[in-house]
Amino acid sequence: MTEASGRIPTYSDSLERNPTATPRESTFPINGSDPGREEHLVQFYETEDFLLDTLCDFVGAGLGSGVACIVIATPAHRQELAYRLQTNGLDLAFAQARGKYFALDAAQTLTQLLLQGSPDLEQFSRIIGSLIDQAVHGQKPIRIFGEMVALLCQEGNPEAALRLEGLWNELRPKTHPFSLLCAYPISLFSKQAYEKIFVRICEQHSQVIPTESYSRHIRLDERLRVVSLLQQKALSLETEITERRAVEERLRISENRYRRLFEASTDGILLVDAHNGCITDVNPSMIHLLGTSHEHVVNRELWQIGLLKDESAQQAFLQQIQQDQPLRSEMLKLPAKDSQPCYIEWVSTLFQANGHQVIQCNVRDITDRRRAEEALLRTSAIVSSSYDAILSKDLDGIITSWNRGAERMYGYSAQEIVGQSVKLLFPKDHHDEFTWIMERIRRGEQVEPYETRRVRKDGVFLIVSVTVSPIKDSSGTIIGVSAIARDITEQKDLERQREAFVSMVTHELKNPLTALQGTVQLAQRWLGRMLGQAEMLGDERQAVLEKVLIMLGRSQQQLQLQHRLINDLLDVSRIQEDKLELLLAPCDLVELVCETVQDYQATHPSRLLILDLPEQGSLPISADRDRVQQVLSNYLANALKFSPNEEPVQVGMMLEANDVRVWVQDHGPGLTRSQQQHIWKRFYQAPQKPIQSGAKMGLGLGLYICQQLISRQQGQVGVESSPGQGATFWFSLPISPDLERH
Repeated sequence: MTEASGRIPTYSDSLERNPTATPRESTFPINGSDPGREEHLVQFYETEDFLLDTLCDFVGAGLGSGVACIVIATPAHRQELAYRLQTNGLDLAFAQARGKYFALDAAQTLTQLLLQGSPDLEQFSRIIGSLIDQAVHGQKPIRIFGEMVALLCQEGNPEAALRLEGLWNELRPKTHPFSLLCAYPISLFSKQAYEKIFVRICEQHSQVIPTESYSRHIRLDERLRVVSLLQQKALSLETEITERRAVEERLRISENRYRRLFEASTDGILLVDAHNGCITDVNPSMIHLLGTSHEHVVNRELWQIGLLKDESAQQAFLQQIQQDQPLRSEMLKLPAKDSQPCYIEWVSTLFQANGHQVIQCNVRDITDRRRAEEALLRTSAIVSSSYDAILSKDLDGIITSWNRGAERMYGYSAQEIVGQSVKLLFPKDHHDEFTWIMERIRRGEQVEPYETRRVRKDGVFLIVSVTVSPIKDSSGTIIGVSAIARDITEQKDLERQREAFVSMVTHELKNPLTALQGTVQLAQRWLGRMLGQAEMLGDERQAVLEKVLIMLGRSQQQLQLQHRLINDLLDVSRIQEDKLELLLAPCDLVELVCETVQDYQATHPSRLLILDLPEQGSLPISADRDRVQQVLSNYLANALKFSPNEEPVQVGMMLEANDVRVWVQDHGPGLTRSQQQHIWKRFYQAPQKPIQSGAKMGLGLGLYICQQLISRQQGQVGVESSPGQGATFWFSLPISPDLERH
């Protein structure tokens, strides 16, 4: 009868056949709406049973009103749905035979729609469009249930589910009208991270249906209570999430900060299991300190890396740290990563982490500190035993330390002088010296050794050589002053006695030497006259006279050398006594240089002297002519002394701004940089410098005198040389602006 009428049995037909059957109350909220209405619905559910009830209402209402239905679901859901529909009196076999009911497997259908993990528009339009065309009967919108989107979400591909929802919406205007129901288990969105996906899914649907916790209530007041409760829970959850996030953020920041400190700490850090002493983590500084790798430290015990002697010592350490917080330990040496010992100290702290006891060991390398302490002890011993006076003072001049040398020199004990002003040691007319010293110290300058006077406790004046230096703390701030003083009173007395003796002796020697030179010169003239009358002499007498004349010439050279040495000694004595007098007067430097070179060429005819003069015919200067000539003569004498006989000596002049430079260049052995720094000092002679045959070594005073003579005439001296390349000695003098150049 059903098949003959061509009508699908409805709930009413079921009641007619079974008057005792009571239709189930529908839980689907739109069940009573217009069957012709087009909608895209989404149902969220908590239990499978509620989903099947909802689906049974959606499909049963459609079939009962003559609308075709398409179900794309899992096998279990299709089977249970068929059972429930048939229980409600619907003949699904008849509906399928009439093209009113289509049931497809969701997973298989989804496989046909996907291309590289995402629904393909072309495949979707072809497969789903064809299915809808088969289900069309009349003008009413068909009903479709799709579970493919839920499968995609369950597989962790929510973007593909959203894509599929969008394709359903795009298909609606292109095909027969349909009403689509999608369903998602609410458990898929239980985490906060899925909030945005949940919102986007809801936006794809025209109606969003809550889970059964809300939908099962029919009365409005019950639903409002549910909504209010859900709002309270949502707010509570949101607050809890916010607080949890804040706690997690603080924890993350704290952990990151600790990790940065852990990694960047200059101290070595070990994290140790308090139960067995096994190392669980180590920072780079500790690895560097041990001279090993991360793999050779982690999972080893403290005694195995040398921090403790053996296993028994480790057990004692683990027991002790339970009682002593923190536990400080010191050890002389770590296993050396090189030949140098490494001294350390370490502090251990016990704390709780994730329910476990953890020991943090902070290990500090104190090798430099220990060496500094040892050096300080050695320095203290040196300072204490030094014969020199060594003292320190603050920036106000108050003495803070005083060694035994200072006690011997000044007569004050440390108890008497410490805390007193250092001005106590200064003569009354030297207080400006204290101000000058402190100004330089505050600028961070060191006062190089200089000679001055100090006064002893008994009032006796001392001549001392003083060196003063700033004392700085670790940050470089000047916090005090150190001074080293040496008593040179006796030394200065001896120098004065020696200089007086040299002055006296040179004066006493110069008079007879001058007379002797005059006698030799007179004898040379007489013999010269006699040899001029050679026809009156026999050959034998003439030969004897010539030999005597030669001997007198050699004697004259030696007398001139001795005369020069005595003059050098006299000049040094005058310089030391500040009694050297210079007769400054206008003179022509070009003329002076020419005369000096010509005189040397005449006395050394076998040597080649080359003179290089400037274009100017004359260069006026204001100077002591004899002293300038003395300087040039010394330069020439040294050049001839140290140059090979076959090599020339060159003399030149050149203008430099307002000065004129005179230079003498030789081809001798040259000077090292160190020798050039000392060559102008008294009594200095460059070692192992070969001299030419017949030349004599001097006293090492010539260049010192040259430097003094030129500097006292506002000039400068210098040397340019390299070993094996000869030397160029020069001096410069200012050109007189008041004298006319010719």
